[in-house]
Parts: sequence; structure tokens; C-alpha cells
Amino acid sequence: CLRTFFFKHDLIFIDINLVNFRRSFLCDVNVLQNDSISEDLILYDNDFSGRIPPEIGNATALVRLLLNNNMLNGVIPDEIDELKNLEELDLESNQFNDQIPDMLANLEKLRVFFIRYNFITGEMPSSFCSLRSPNGSLEELWADCEEVVCDCCTKCL
Repeated sequence: CLRTFFFKHDLIFIDINLVNFRRSFLCDVNVLQNDSISEDLILYDNDFSGRIPPEIGNATALVRLLLNNNMLNGVIPDEIDELKNLEELDLESNQFNDQIPDMLANLEKLRVFFIRYNFITGEMPSSFCSLRSPNGSLEELWADCEEVVCDCCTKCL
């Protein structure tokens, strides 16, 4: 497990990529308590498995959450909608399933969302697509459009 390991507060970012931990994702979620990460949580390319814990919603100052190229599974937790400062969310190349949750439309500052190479199906919620409007913030939206009906995606694979 990735555990609370070297800080108590005022951490700007955690960047642990290409380490190949091959462990469950954030088993000890104290790392996500008390808004201890102020900007970036970068954990891509590590073979993390398991689900994103609901405590992710406690990291309300996150700007970038990069979890791509792991083996995370389950559904995208509703608590992600607590991350009101989030600008970049990369969940690409994992094993997430179900559908894109409507609550992602609450991430009004989101500029980049990558969800391709998962087991997501259904339709991209119209409420989320509204972030791609001329006044919206969402610039890049990548999905598997053979599995997800997406009229607002910028890249379909």
C-alpha cells in the first residue's frame, strides 16, 4: 500500500510515476486527509490496483490527478466532484467500469479529462459535455467512442 510516509501538511505535490509498486491503491488513505496535498497527485505508470478510495474527495485543493496506466478498477467515485479546483483528470488505461458519472459536470475548472482504454460504456453525460461549450473550461476530452457515445469528445479511439 502507498501509505502516509513523509509529510504532515503543506505538501505541494506527490509525483510517484514509473515505480511499478504493484500494490493496492492508497490503502492507508491518511495521505488524503485534511487537504494535505495542495496541487498535484501524480501516480501514473505504477500498476496500482483496487478502487479509488472515497477519501479522494478530501483532497479539495488538487489541481491535477493523474492516475493513468495503472490497474485501478470499479467505478469513478462520486467524491471526485468535491475536487472543485481540479483542472486535469487522467484515468486513462485502467480497468474502470460502468458509466461516466453525471457529477463530473460539477468540476467546472476541468480542462483535461482522459478516460479511454477502460471498460466504460454508455453515453457521455450531456451535463458533462456542457463543459465543452464556448464558455466552458473543458479543452480536451478523450474517450473510447466505440464504447461510449460521445458527441463532445475531442479525440475518440
